[in-house]
Amino acid sequence: MEDLKTLVYSIDFPGDIEYIPPVRKFLSHLINARDFSRRFAFRTEIIIDEVCNNAVKFGKFRGNEFINLTCRIEVDRVVMDVTNPGSDARDVQRLKQCLREEDDASAGPMSVERGMKIVKILCNTIEVIEGDNLCVRILKQKNQKEDL
Repeated sequence: MEDLKTLVYSIDFPGDIEYIPPVRKFLSHLINARDFSRRFAFRTEIIIDEVCNNAVKFGKFRGNEFINLTCRIEVDRVVMDVTNPGSDARDVQRLKQCLREEDDASAGPMSVERGMKIVKILCNTIEVIEGDNLCVRILKQKNQKEDL
């Protein structure tokens, strides 16, 4: 059973970048309303924007499939799952490799790597979960130093 202090929101939206700004803004307001700082909420917006843009860019959409963003807001953390209908195996491998690597300025100018390196800096953990769909799970923990 979920803790009464935990809220879970799930949003489905088409694989079109036009939907990302209102979705990230909506979740940012919900996070900020739950006693997380404006800085925390803004950094979470950056994470949502980057991961959802990658889902749109690299997802394999057939028919009326959607991106699903599930956001679990707890007292001291936010957990987000961004799920899209699969990706090319090479793109998934590049993503996993990028997440395993330490920061390396010589890694090259690939946009997925640059964006995910920013996400790695802003969150506590990030993992790729493969199945019928591709899910990127992000955990961002409340940090007192971040609010200074």
